[in-house]
Amino acid sequence: MNKSYFYQLLLPLLLLLIFTLSVTAAEPNPTTLKLGLFNLLKPKTIDIETVTDEIIAIKSQENSKEIPSKILSLNQSLTLVAKANKITCYLKNSQKTVIKKWEVEQLSLSGSNSLSLFVANRLRRQIPAQVSFYAKNDLLYTTLLTNLEETTKIALASEVAEISNINDTQALAIFKAFAIVVRSYIESEKGRHRQDGYDICDNTHCLLYLDFNMFKSLNTGMIFLLYIF
Repeated sequence: MNKSYFYQLLLPLLLLLIFTLSVTAAEPNPTTLKLGLFNLLKPKTIDIETVTDEIIAIKSQENSKEIPSKILSLNQSLTLVAKANKITCYLKNSQKTVIKKWEVEQLSLSGSNSLSLFVANRLRRQIPAQVSFYAKNDLLYTTLLTNLEETTKIALASEVAEISNINDTQALAIFKAFAIVVRSYIESEKGRHRQDGYDICDNTHCLLYLDFNMFKSLNTGMIFLLYIF
């Protein structure tokens, strides 16, 4: 093959490759967000259970040093109790018998699926398994690590869940308008709870964020809109 002809073929391919890489690199990552849960209630005790059979990693810190990780598996539960500025952790088996107990300053749970959090046997939240806790003045502070898009979806579902007697066209119009409002609010108010260790909270002080399952209950058309809008 003629060398000059080879270079003529190679140059467009290189330019295409450079363009593709530059566009990929320029794509913004989802805006990370720290969402404070149970902000209004500030519980003393939280019970935690896994939703699937996935093993959840439990990471703890004491005196700014990381303690060897533990695991939370299916049919186990974890109870957190705030005592002054520390958390007492009780890992329990399926019979609710304590099998491990330890005390920490901070604790985080991580996994790819979701967790159920219970407060006072009456308030339940199912959330993604990316959550951390710390104690202050006998109260637990709970922070969900999420992003702008996921928060927008669930906040929308939480806020408009009770709307009825409208058709699909009206519902989609409401969601489209509401999405703009929610995103704009989050961007402008991010950091409102910086002193608490998170950006915004989960109740009407900031925005309503009820449950991960709220979004799943929406119809297909609404879900499609929220993903592409």
